[in-house]
Amino acid sequence: RPWRPLHTPACAPAFSTTVSALKEFILARWPQDKEITPKTVNDLKLINAGRILENNRTLVESRVRVEVPGGVITMHVVVHPPQSDKNKRRRNKNQRTLWAE
Repeated sequence: RPWRPLHTPACAPAFSTTVSALKEFILARWPQDKEITPKTVNDLKLINAGRILENNRTLVESRVRVEVPGGVITMHVVVHPPQSDKNKRRRNKNQRTLWAE
């Protein structure tokens, strides 16, 4: 089933909405039949105009711009797939610790 964009008027967030709240909105509507499904807002990154948006900021503070009231805002949504335990162990094995005394 193809991805359905969130572009209906009922979906339009207010500019006082936090990025975290917008991610919750996206998470609640994420298609469950996809191979990679985010579990929390921390599994998602929102990118607008080349900037990664911070969870604790509002859309206004993040400088999300709309040229026309009621216009379309295009954002990229990046999903961080969960790491398997095997990948975590491999990464930890390859990390080096430097000691300062």
